Amino acid sequence: MRARDVVAAVAYEVVMTNVVPSWWLFHRVVDDVVVEFAEIVVVDDRAVLRTGKVLTWGISEEIDDVDAVRNRLLTSGYIVTRRWHFDPVVFDDERFLDELASAAHTAFSALREQHPGLNAFALQTDDGAMTIGAVAHAFADDDDDDDDDSILLDPSAWSVQDMSVVFDVVYRLILSQHRDDLSLVGFDQFRAAFDAAVIRALSILRDKGVFGDNDDVTIIYDITDGEPVVIASRRR
Repeated sequence: MRARDVVAAVAYEVVMTNVVPSWWLFHRVVDDVVVEFAEIVVVDDRAVLRTGKVLTWGISEEIDDVDAVRNRLLTSGYIVTRRWHFDPVVFDDERFLDELASAAHTAFSALREQHPGLNAFALQTDDGAMTIGAVAHAFADDDDDDDDDSILLDPSAWSVQDMSVVFDVVYRLILSQHRDDLSLVGFDQFRAAFDAAVIRALSILRDKGVFGDNDDVTIIYDITDGEPVVIASRRR
């Protein structure tokens, strides 16, 4: 994915009125490729800096001077890609929904450009809701293709995988709920909101026609060791 797919902050940045940002997300771009992230989160009198390669957990450290660290990141080649307000007792599922829908749209468009015959797309996560990624497949139109039928609802057997950096912003939102240092949201509450948002994001993109004619495409939300949630299933 190109850098602009990740740093398109304007359309999906939370617009806050009379609220001071307390969560800044940065990315560093090298040769139009997003390679590293950094984030600063402030809660009450605590400030935490997290840094690392994109799509990784990264390392955390407490900091005293937020402005100094922010300026250091900016002069080191990082770009501010999101400015949010962090609430330790709330998982912002609407923000997650917007970011996920944007990332999934970008991922599918890029995959279909590389593989024009794609007619199946799935978002996948693990049973702990710690990851997110996409898979896709090109199913044949031959009604006699039994091999295709056997994997139609099994995204783990599909041919094209995408864990690209376009999902890094979404990944930051996910990991914010797994870090015991700041988030106070219970896992069951987070998991329910997570699942509902993924299903809504895929449904919104389906209804917008992003994946094409709904009679010709399969769209799935897939959880490791769980039953797939079918958003649309192509007719053979």
